[in-house]
Amino acid sequence: MKKSLLIILLLVIIWSCKQKSNDEYAINKPYRKDSAALAPSVLAKADTIQTPEVVFDPSSLRPASADDKYFIVIASFSVEKYALAMKDELEQKGFSPVIVEINNDGWNKLAISSYKSFSEAEKALTRIRQAKGRFADARLVVK
Repeated sequence: MKKSLLIILLLVIIWSCKQKSNDEYAINKPYRKDSAALAPSVLAKADTIQTPEVVFDPSSLRPASADDKYFIVIASFSVEKYALAMKDELEQKGFSPVIVEINNDGWNKLAISSYKSFSEAEKALTRIRQAKGRFADARLVVK
């Protein structure tokens, strides 16, 4: 009785360890490659499309001051030297940026303009975003 039970158990173990064929595994099946090609007219248009860089006029903005309450922030850096490098780059282009740290969160926020009232700041932010240039993703931060 014990021998027959042992033999049956061994047969079950051997049968369950049988390796499955590659066809049974979905991960081994190759994906069908896309055979669609772009039309030559589409490729020609793609080569001629140019997106002009919109240059925002720094004189249209109020210079940033650390004493104001509302800041138009264009970038945030956890490393101060990167914030200083971008600040220098913007100063060469005619902006008057300032680096502010609000709420001691460890981020050095680079502001290109600041305002005392919310309405002024909101109007300036709208103008900046409508220009769709380098600062289109600017945000308004309250001190």
